[in-house]
Amino acid sequence: KTESGWSSPPRTIITDYPSADQLSLRSSSPPLATTATNYNGLMNQNTTIEADTKSIQSVATNNMLQFAEQFQGELDQLRNTYKLKFSKDRTCIEQEINLLINEERKTLDTLNRYLSDHRRNNNKRNHNKRKYSTSSTPH
Repeated sequence: KTESGWSSPPRTIITDYPSADQLSLRSSSPPLATTATNYNGLMNQNTTIEADTKSIQSVATNNMLQFAEQFQGELDQLRNTYKLKFSKDRTCIEQEINLLINEERKTLDTLNRYLSDHRRNNNKRNHNKRKYSTSSTPH
């Protein structure tokens, strides 16, 4: 049977329930992550889900404090690794920015010199024009 509704897609309704013996047999096996489309598939088929995991040194399961300390140590190691990488990247970025700033300063200095020279030449030319034009006119 299937049931449909406005808030969720159709879902399978289970009409036959397992016996207590089937449940006890099921729980005695090691736990696995399973996926199934219906209840019969769940009873007959186990699908293990693989995950990308980082290997961890084995820790006694009853020693939670030791596990927490190991976990914190690995987090610290990861944080330090990324901080080191970030500081190297930051240093490279700062060097690149400083090179760009220096190039821009050189360009602005060259432009400023050019404008100053051009202004000086214009002033000199205008001064010479005035000098020669005023001397040729009679008073």
